[in-house]
Amino acid sequence: MKRIALPVAVAAAVAACTPNNINIGAESYAPLYYPQLVAYVTQGGQLATVVRGNPFGPGPVDADSIAAALPLPNAAAPFRYRAMTPDAARKSARLVLIFGPAAAGPGDSDTCNNAQDEPIIPGGGPVAVKAVFCVGPNWTSTLFASGPPARDPHDPQFQALMNQVIAG
Repeated sequence: MKRIALPVAVAAAVAACTPNNINIGAESYAPLYYPQLVAYVTQGGQLATVVRGNPFGPGPVDADSIAAALPLPNAAAPFRYRAMTPDAARKSARLVLIFGPAAAGPGDSDTCNNAQDEPIIPGGGPVAVKAVFCVGPNWTSTLFASGPPARDPHDPQFQALMNQVIAG
């Protein structure tokens, strides 16, 4: 099966529980998705990344630090995640990460187009993330996942969660 956020072919079952107490919830793929899409859109060496919500506790989110700590997907050439505002990234292929989404479940085109309006719950407890890979106004893949609390982007718990979300 495919894993989400950055659509990559990996083995995973929907609602599977990984050994690190990471729960992968609903995942979905649009007809626009194809396995080489990430490699194609990252040819320039970067991927626009929108980060909303702070998975580590109350306070402002450091989107640049989170983007810099994200793992690369298994099937893509090396690239850099570039934190951008929703408006700046709107026309780009992009990864949208909503930490602490008020509603559990996958994202959709509304998440791609209105990430700044997505309701969130302040972080500090278990980390929940809605990850959506968008091309222009359309979503291509989406996933909801949760894992144990984490202190910062380099915390092993956060890294394990994002590895499951992105790399599988």
